[in-house]
Amino acid sequence: MSKKTYTSDKKGVTQWLKDNPTKKNSRGRTVRTGLRDAYKAVGYKGPPLKSKEGNLSTQRDKLRLSLRGDAGDAARSAAARPFTKQEFLEFGKKNGYTTAQSTKIFEQFVTRNRAQKASILPGQANDHVTPNSASFYQAGENYRNRVGLSTKVNLLKSNKMPTPREMRSVGIPTTRSSLIQKEFANAPKPDPKALRSLASKVARDPTRPRAKNETNRLNNAQQRRLRLRIGGLSDALGGGSGSEIVDRVNAKMHLIAPLTPDLQLF
Repeated sequence: MSKKTYTSDKKGVTQWLKDNPTKKNSRGRTVRTGLRDAYKAVGYKGPPLKSKEGNLSTQRDKLRLSLRGDAGDAARSAAARPFTKQEFLEFGKKNGYTTAQSTKIFEQFVTRNRAQKASILPGQANDHVTPNSASFYQAGENYRNRVGLSTKVNLLKSNKMPTPREMRSVGIPTTRSSLIQKEFANAPKPDPKALRSLASKVARDPTRPRAKNETNRLNNAQQRRLRLRIGGLSDALGGGSGSEIVDRVNAKMHLIAPLTPDLQLF
């Protein structure tokens, strides 16, 4: 461990984490240090922090921290993108609702969000049970996935991901469209006790993937599937480069469209 002196603020926490990437646990094993280690080491007493840039695994040297809920956090801002009246009107139009009906449902949704925020007790964090920096399974912040948590649980949970199955099991919408569907169906809101139980389960599970890592994994999986589809199409057309495939298809057009010999697909 470093013998440096650190300030007991966000800057000190950040620098301590950069200088002290590992520690020995109670079993003598070398493990990564985390935010709680840094808080204790530098005497930090401020509000919970979260990674804004870099991370505590492979990019610790690029680490930059911000307050949880900091308005400047681009990932949180994206996740908190508010639902618009237009989204509700478009859904209603496609599903046979009048403009007046869709407007009423949207206004009810806005009222429910305000009521949920007002229900948070002093000292609680109004936590978004689905992670803010994950691009997948993301319906934005709304009264169906927010719940008041203690600072301790909120800090332990810090960007860990529940699974889509866990989210659906307690009634959390995993997409914006599923949220709007629930509003039009007037589906019951999730039980706050169930949301707290799920948040606590996620917070205390050291094996949970972080949102950013899960987003990267799913992005990579999408890219692999795309390459496989493209490769499969190439094989079906005889392989070779794109231009070679185009030339072969065009050469056989007289078999496909004998009445239009000058027609080319590309």
